Amino acid sequence: MKILVTGGNGYLGTGVSRQLCDDGVEVIAACHSKINIDDVRVNVKKCDIFNIENPFDYFEQPDVLLHMAWKNGFVLCQNIIVLLIKCSREAVNILQ
Repeated sequence: MKILVTGGNGYLGTGVSRQLCDDGVEVIAACHSKINIDDVRVNVKKCDIFNIENPFDYFEQPDVLLHMAWKNGFVLCQNIIVLLIKCSREAVNILQ
């Protein structure tokens, strides 16, 4: 299983990413600013998730999205909503 963690550089995101790796999950961490993730098991992508044309493909078609990114209070753009929908559909397909 592949899980995308947005806000992967944050207080919660780093701990969640580490635990997922410990559990044997493939983790992609999206980070907006400098990268403090020292776990080599995490596939880190430094980017602005709010300005990616096709986030589902950019993040290698994750099975699950843990959206922990925080920008200016709380901004959820259309691209992230599309990614959430795609991940949800894939999760339903996996469960079936």
